[in-house]
Amino acid sequence: MSLLTKPTKNKNEEQEENAKVSIYSSLFSIIYHKGKSFLTQLGSNKNGQLKAQEHLLIRGEKGSGKSQLIKQLAQHLKENKEQTTNKEPHKKTSLIVRLNEYEYGIRSIKDLCSRILSKLRSNHSKELTNLFHPSENISWPSLIEEINSTNSRLILLIDNLDILLKQLDKSDNLFFVKNILTIEQPYYRLIASCQQNSQLAKPFVSLDIPQLDKTLAYKLLISLLHKDMLHKAPSQANKALKNQSSKKQSSEGQSSEGQSSKGQLSVEQKYQVEQNCLNFAAHKLEAVRRFSHANAQTLAYFSQAMLDTALQTSYHYLRYVLHHYQAQYDFKMQHLSSQQQLIVHTLASHWQAIKVAQLTQECDLASKTISAQLTQLEKQTWVEKIPSQNKNLFYRITDKRFHISYLMRFSSPKTQTLITHSLNTLSYFSLSIPYMDEYKVQQNNTVVRSRLQSLAYQEALKTNEDVSQTELEALFHHAFLQQGEGEIDGQAYCDSASQYFKAYLPGERLSFLLTAASKGYEQAYLGLLSLFDLANTELEANLAYRIKLAICQLAQSKGFHVEDKLVSLYLSHAQETKQAYRLSMQVVIVQAQETSPLLLIQASFATLLEGCRKQSHSLLMSYLKFKTLKNGQERINIEAEWTLEEAWLMELLLLLIAKKEWDFFDQLMSENSDKNTYLRSYFLPIYHAFLALKPELSDHQKDEQLARPIELSDALPLIINAVKETRKVYLKQ
Repeated sequence: MSLLTKPTKNKNEEQEENAKVSIYSSLFSIIYHKGKSFLTQLGSNKNGQLKAQEHLLIRGEKGSGKSQLIKQLAQHLKENKEQTTNKEPHKKTSLIVRLNEYEYGIRSIKDLCSRILSKLRSNHSKELTNLFHPSENISWPSLIEEINSTNSRLILLIDNLDILLKQLDKSDNLFFVKNILTIEQPYYRLIASCQQNSQLAKPFVSLDIPQLDKTLAYKLLISLLHKDMLHKAPSQANKALKNQSSKKQSSEGQSSEGQSSKGQLSVEQKYQVEQNCLNFAAHKLEAVRRFSHANAQTLAYFSQAMLDTALQTSYHYLRYVLHHYQAQYDFKMQHLSSQQQLIVHTLASHWQAIKVAQLTQECDLASKTISAQLTQLEKQTWVEKIPSQNKNLFYRITDKRFHISYLMRFSSPKTQTLITHSLNTLSYFSLSIPYMDEYKVQQNNTVVRSRLQSLAYQEALKTNEDVSQTELEALFHHAFLQQGEGEIDGQAYCDSASQYFKAYLPGERLSFLLTAASKGYEQAYLGLLSLFDLANTELEANLAYRIKLAICQLAQSKGFHVEDKLVSLYLSHAQETKQAYRLSMQVVIVQAQETSPLLLIQASFATLLEGCRKQSHSLLMSYLKFKTLKNGQERINIEAEWTLEEAWLMELLLLLIAKKEWDFFDQLMSENSDKNTYLRSYFLPIYHAFLALKPELSDHQKDEQLARPIELSDALPLIINAVKETRKVYLKQ
């Protein structure tokens, strides 16, 4: 199902969505329950009259989740009203009106009353009696009197009350504070939110939402994904596990305990689905979180995007999240003058900040007009200026989510390509973050995967989705039984494993695979290598390395070309880089033009580690020449996730930076070089990490650094840390 298509919801789907509301409340459990406690007191008077008490004010920083909490409380009020309607027929009816953050046009008390009246007529027509017939020009006192005459009470929820008050003129602002924000009001109550530093009138119970930093927001994201995944797991993972269940049932001749006739998953199988979901999607969501400048408001969007299908790309997830903001930004744009719209459009169509001279040229407006409109837009917080090395300042859009949303819709194909590749780069660097259930897996036994290992693990999960957990456990169990301290013989291992699986798990996929490997089939060797990429503990990983090495050597002795996999194994263990150098150089020299692109990159990597700089540079340039030619002949899918080839190229670029190959790296990324634009368009975040680490920059590079997109600034710590890891692992620094 497409993420951008919303199907008609049935009753079960609506119930699932309601369940998500309660799950989301746990993100703000303390503040939410305090709010619910306040709401409970609203109807505590047995006579149906509200007690004289204060209004509720929710305060927090921008993006801390105030809007979500207002929606939560409105949902609670609605559910509570439905539950008590039949039980207490004489109780006052609650008329719930929520003015959300996208409500505009309220400039006076009259506008406020008209908006409330409109919502009452559309949402509460059944509760209002025939006695309710106010005019369109109704005032606040007469509106409350009309509501009281119908034996009702108004609960008004206002998002961003401080913004609304600023929009009112002086007399209306004063009326609101003195007459609406009063303490003793038996016929209505206000539940409002505002910024943390806003100065509002005192008659409130104030609840402060603590600031939600990025680390906590990420933990909450993972927590939300984990809790919600049992309700609706990706169809592909579900299908694979159900197929396993069906096979098991047919072999045993009866249904497994805890499974219905419809093939529902057991608790253990559901847990496995959860882990597959996280393994498939968590690193993509982390990249999207940074690119969409995620806060508490966007966490729910991430959850729904992943639950629709975990096999989409980071690009699709980003489009899905930003889609929810389009109407808001379109509305805001419509309220700008035509010249201001042109300036905002021009700035928003560039990912990096641009100078006034370039803006003037592209807008084709007089410089005085540009200057005057920029001043107005800056006062309205639409744009911000960045100091440069001279008087020609940089300007960019202030609202970062609006900016990236606008780019995804209206920028040039070249810019969209840069964004997509940068998103993939960030997604790759997020692979090394472990996503595991802390209650199910003990951290001291868990493999801390490198980026390359994590990518191989992802691919292995997809390739082996039809292999059961029982088979996988048996694979490692046999390996532990047969392991020795010495070198493992590949043929002996395949023969032994084949006999073991024929005896204990006949008819399973692994049994056929090991039999084929024992007989010397190339695809069976590749399948075994993929399976051993699924090692989940340090002990399993060390054993898997030795067995994979033996299988590669066996396949090589049979005449199969597995050199790239063998070199990858050598390089993944930094102490064996000499073997990687010797093998890669031997293959490159012998095969010449027939050498695979991946092996060229690995050979350049191994050669650079051996100190042969010129030879390494030559190999990399040969690869880039091949890649440029290939890109000219084939249409590249910019939305595709990185493969092992791009991953090794990124690791090579990191090694060049770690070895401080400043001049060569600058040459590779130069915009003036037609042959090497491939690298700049694919790995722009790594180029900006290079600028951040290089000791001396040219004037042009300084300008590039100043104009750097904010998303790439957010990605720099990850990449700079990766450079430090490269120095530590490969250069022993």
